[in-house]
Amino acid sequence: YQSIADYDGKISHIIGRSYDISTERAVREKLLREVQLDPLTRIYNKTASGEIVDAFLEKSTQGTHVLYVIDIDDFKKINDTFGHTVGDMVISDIATLIREQFTDEAVVGRVGGDEFMVFVKDTSLQEAEAKAEQLCTNVQKTLSGDGAVIVVTLSVGMAVTGKDGYDYSTLFERADHAMYHIKKNGKNHYGFAGETEEGDCEGKYRTEEKENRRNLVADKEFLNTAFSLLSHARDINGSLNVLLEQIGRKYQMNMVSVFEYAPDGKNMLLTNCWSDMGQIYEKNILPITWPKLMKAEVGEFVQTTPKWQEKRKKEWLEWSGNAIPIQSIAAVKFEYSNGKTGCIDVGSVEQGKQWRTEEIGTICELSRVVAVFVTLREKMQEDQQAIHKLKNRDRLTGLYNMEAFRTKLVQLLEAEENPQENTYALTMVDVNNFSYVNENFGAEMGDSILKEFSRLLERKKVMAACRMYSDYFLVLSRGKSQQEIRRRVKEGNEEFEAKLQERYPAGGMKLSAGICFLSGKSSFETILESANLARKYAKEHNITSGVVYIEKMRQTRDEQVLIATRFHAAIQRGEFEMFLQPKFRLKENTIYGAEALARWHFGEDGYLQPNRFVPALELMGYIKDLDFFILEQLLKYMTKWKESGKSLFTISTNFSRKHFENGGEAFLQRMHETMDKYDIDPSYIEVEVTESVMTEKLEDLKHCMIELAQMGFRIAIDDFGTGYSSLSVLYEIPANVVKIDKSFTDKVMVDNKGEFVSQMGKFIRAAKEEIVVEGIETEEQRQFLESHGFNMGRGICLTGRSRQMNLKENIYKLLFFEDYI
Repeated sequence: YQSIADYDGKISHIIGRSYDISTERAVREKLLREVQLDPLTRIYNKTASGEIVDAFLEKSTQGTHVLYVIDIDDFKKINDTFGHTVGDMVISDIATLIREQFTDEAVVGRVGGDEFMVFVKDTSLQEAEAKAEQLCTNVQKTLSGDGAVIVVTLSVGMAVTGKDGYDYSTLFERADHAMYHIKKNGKNHYGFAGETEEGDCEGKYRTEEKENRRNLVADKEFLNTAFSLLSHARDINGSLNVLLEQIGRKYQMNMVSVFEYAPDGKNMLLTNCWSDMGQIYEKNILPITWPKLMKAEVGEFVQTTPKWQEKRKKEWLEWSGNAIPIQSIAAVKFEYSNGKTGCIDVGSVEQGKQWRTEEIGTICELSRVVAVFVTLREKMQEDQQAIHKLKNRDRLTGLYNMEAFRTKLVQLLEAEENPQENTYALTMVDVNNFSYVNENFGAEMGDSILKEFSRLLERKKVMAACRMYSDYFLVLSRGKSQQEIRRRVKEGNEEFEAKLQERYPAGGMKLSAGICFLSGKSSFETILESANLARKYAKEHNITSGVVYIEKMRQTRDEQVLIATRFHAAIQRGEFEMFLQPKFRLKENTIYGAEALARWHFGEDGYLQPNRFVPALELMGYIKDLDFFILEQLLKYMTKWKESGKSLFTISTNFSRKHFENGGEAFLQRMHETMDKYDIDPSYIEVEVTESVMTEKLEDLKHCMIELAQMGFRIAIDDFGTGYSSLSVLYEIPANVVKIDKSFTDKVMVDNKGEFVSQMGKFIRAAKEEIVVEGIETEEQRQFLESHGFNMGRGICLTGRSRQMNLKENIYKLLFFEDYI
């Protein structure tokens, strides 16, 4: 500001400038909040969680407060089975559920990949336990898809202020310990810190082990000690080292060593060595320079002579680097593992040491014990190698398993001499409709297909191949160009599909392959996810030649994640609306019914079309909740119309194929429960199911449709003409309506197959009472269909001729339709 004086020098005016700092402050506060939040779940991150809890505990020394540590059980399996997209959805859903479970006063944070914490102030142990139990119960849900089923559960550990600690770090450690105890004892449960202390057991074992060693050293019967050590050995190599030390100290040796002879008889391998002078040998592989020992019998005690010792001084210094060489050495040869040989050496700095008979006899006997140790060690090594192979290989196909393939991929790429001269790709492949063989011909026949496919990969000489699980495979390929790799994938798919088609002509079995070309330094997880996105695209679009990953696929996936994570909150906020689309009589152009549709008002983006949100909701199973939400909205409006004296007529609403999984019993029960809440005759509701369900879940569908018909619902088969169902199937389903898909309508117009359309209509009408033709967009189409016996339809052409219903895109907000009624 600036002061302005008058002629007398007095301040007469002040000119200043002010500005609103609230916007700047709001931005600063928003940035501060963003720093504290986990980007995926929008709850506190690990750092912020600890700071907030510690700040509270510093001020509050009274009351009972509980810190929860919550971990998703088997989360890695969820990621490996369904991909990181579903994994992120699961994390987001559980974060939302945890936040809703506790009051706003609770501090909720994500402290790890699949780990959360909750700090509840001023509570009781009973309330804390009840919350944990409720959380474990509410979170349980089943993920299914691609033939895999996983139940999502939680393990919860709790720590209480005062009893378990007074700061965040201590409380977290105690609760974390309790949570891991839950995981080790079955998962899917909860418990307080201190209820079971595994640490006490571990400490007791260490104490007992030390006491045992003290007793062993003090035992006079040294051979018994050695056998006891052998019989109780958990770590063979460690126990053998202990035995060598005890031999050395018992008989006042300066060195005790164990060698194994190489098959060529020229070298020996130093496997174990004890010395009271520090490191004796600088090399592990030494030449055999003691012919007398090599010629000795197994169990024979052999001692070096002063002449041999003097001759080997220079050699010894080269081996050991020790300025004070061992002056006296004795050895006993032993045999182990199918005729292999080795020896135990004992040495002393005392020149010309004389060995007592008792010492010689004991050392000879001990060589037998050492031989058993070495035999056991080799057997364990062989077992470990076998286990390693089992761990790295898929038992059915012999291909790498997932973890081994990940390691092998990195190793192979790093070992490539001229990687810039080649192109590399990771391809994910699965067999479409693989369950057809298992269900109709048995699991053994299904296994034979997987084995044969693995042999095909081996013949193609790919860099590496892996069976992930079920009928999913990964292939690492190398080629001179992308075109070469794509050609090889296409040829391999065609070759195998021809065999499948020949053996199972009714199975519809083909391969879906997603190809991700390797470039830059992307992580294995990113490459795998990219190949999986391409595979899913191939499967959804029935492309059998292989699909190459492009970035747009990830953008689509990210949008699906966003949609799925916002879904339940959007339902609560009223972002989903029910629209009605009328059905017309073609000749009279009058409305006789309608179809209820879901539209999502997605903020600034306006209304989302179903193809933007339905696939994501199908993936997570949330589509079932949306279907029943629309049904209830419809029932509420029908109730309103009925109470105001308006006439009701039939309105159809869609139900996803997801409802018919596992027999559809849950779907039927939910239909009963929903209808019981409203005084609306079910005959006014037309249940729509897509034609594809008829080929996938026909028996389950028939069961559900029969019960729905008995309840009084009308049944409609949607999208007829897009799948492979036959007209005979229509007789098996108690449907009232068949809806001809728009794509079929377009095709027959182009082909001008009027007589075929007419006859098809007669066949369908013979089985069902009503046919609705969808997607009528031109007057020509309307006249064509009307002239061939069709009288009911939906489409822009019809809407445009109806003055009352002429709204954009043939989608009608409920308000307008209500006014029309």
